[in-house]
Amino acid sequence: LVCALDPHPEGKDLKQNLITRGKVGLELFPHYNRPYRRGIASEMKTLFLLCALFTVASLRTYTKCELARVFKRNGLDRIQGYSLADWVCLVQHESGFKTDAVGQNKRGGQVVSSDYGLFQINSRWWCKDGQTKNSRNGCRKCCKHFTDNNIADDITCAKKVVADPNGMDAWYGWRNNCKGKVDDYLKDCNL
Repeated sequence: LVCALDPHPEGKDLKQNLITRGKVGLELFPHYNRPYRRGIASEMKTLFLLCALFTVASLRTYTKCELARVFKRNGLDRIQGYSLADWVCLVQHESGFKTDAVGQNKRGGQVVSSDYGLFQINSRWWCKDGQTKNSRNGCRKCCKHFTDNNIADDITCAKKVVADPNGMDAWYGWRNNCKGKVDDYLKDCNL
């Protein structure tokens, strides 16, 4: 997806070189043969809005049962003794089933770390966000990778987190809302 156009006439030589070398089709430069006009700013705004809409539309919020099936296919049931219901309940209370969730942890009014993605992977211990001081980066990943729709890396990292001595107690959402309370949590999912 191309999200930028060069509306300035001085860029014509570059465009012509690209077009004649066969690198780019004319459809990428719809105003190429037209004289420069002031209305191009509105075209740029429209293109920017379309790109932003595409990005927002690509973010994902799962349903409880849909996520349970995904987790089951990815082997989360009974990892470190935790049930599938534990995992899905954890995600509900940590991220609201949203792949793009980001939370901040503050002390004394200052952000000390952030949590990313479905599992709210913490930047102090498990991923690197470039803002958290002394990040341990236990999963050897950039935190932003946990906020896209590819949840395979999220699941891999969550397995590492739960293998830590704290287990699921590392997540306050699970500890406060799910621990010992998930017996019937997935009964309506027909797994």
